[in-house]
Amino acid sequence: MFSDDFVEANPPVIDSITIKGSTKFTQDEMLKVMTMHVGDTTKPKKVKDSCNNIAALYQKQGKDISCKPNIEHPTEGHVVVTLTVDENGKGGFSFAP
Repeated sequence: MFSDDFVEANPPVIDSITIKGSTKFTQDEMLKVMTMHVGDTTKPKKVKDSCNNIAALYQKQGKDISCKPNIEHPTEGHVVVTLTVDENGKGGFSFAP
């Protein structure tokens, strides 16, 4: 379950953020609206809010999308975040374990 209230005792640090699937906006344009950034500790709410902010960016252009996060743990205490934008999707944030 992906809960906004879940807090790890020592949350891992975000080493990189990659956004895939977007043809309408550049990665830099989408990174500007996100609430999580490289160097931040990982928090479920920031991941969810970042996806929803990307969806809102598209909605301003009249397009509905979905955004699915994938968080990998290459080493202890560190994560790599990939957000996949589906420009044919609907509903903003999407999470499937």
